[in-house]
Amino acid sequence: MAKWEDFKKWMLADGGYSRQTVEQYSCVARLFETFVEAKGGGRPLREVLIDFLSTVDDRSKPHYKTAVKKFLRFIGERELADEIRAGSRPISQIEWFWSEDDVRRIINACRNVRERLIVKFAYYQAMRRKEILSLTVDDIDLENRKVRIRLAKKRGTRFLVKDLYDDQVEDLKQYISENGLRSGDRLFNMTPVRLHVIFKKIVKRAGVKEAGIHALRHARAASLRMRGVPLDVLSKWLGHEGLNVTMIYAHIGPQTFSKEILPPSV
Repeated sequence: MAKWEDFKKWMLADGGYSRQTVEQYSCVARLFETFVEAKGGGRPLREVLIDFLSTVDDRSKPHYKTAVKKFLRFIGERELADEIRAGSRPISQIEWFWSEDDVRRIINACRNVRERLIVKFAYYQAMRRKEILSLTVDDIDLENRKVRIRLAKKRGTRFLVKDLYDDQVEDLKQYISENGLRSGDRLFNMTPVRLHVIFKKIVKRAGVKEAGIHALRHARAASLRMRGVPLDVLSKWLGHEGLNVTMIYAHIGPQTFSKEILPPSV
């Protein structure tokens, strides 16, 4: 068994750590242990630790330092742990999100294929509003069932490729054909305000708690956490800058780990 797994069991047995803290510390310990195995090569652990922390963005670094400090003490590296000036900032937790049943009702409340696609992109691929509106025909690969997403919160133009699901592929084929869309055309030629108005009407018809379209992204992330997707995998899939952003989902879901992003069940 890996040391990070023992570390997690120890924290769970201790009872003095919140569920969120256990997930945060064990996730960072796992990443650090993997880094040591890949980059250690017989070098002093202190040098490897410095290299590891240098890979972490400034916003996430306080959280990583705190977690690694605890992990080093657990594995008996107390002197090295004491060298770390750790600190952390409070992490806000997501307190509410739509359930899968709510999302089903939202999808069923859509009146046309355009509305269905907007909702499904926001939920299935957890896309932000700006990312949805920047989609073009060229970003859709129907043959390989992939969508290329221009990340809204990254400097410059950066992309993330995600899977399309069967019902989306059928909707896209119908939508592109009916609207005569060609290479270079935007999928949804509308303003952010127009999209907001459309989605607000869908939510009202669905009869669920009112919220903006970004709440579908939160609902998808929360659903994946409840189904066991680890925080570091979820962070990369969501396109977060650092793990600290993903930590708002740390208190959600079982104490299990999965190997992949699972398809939506709605």
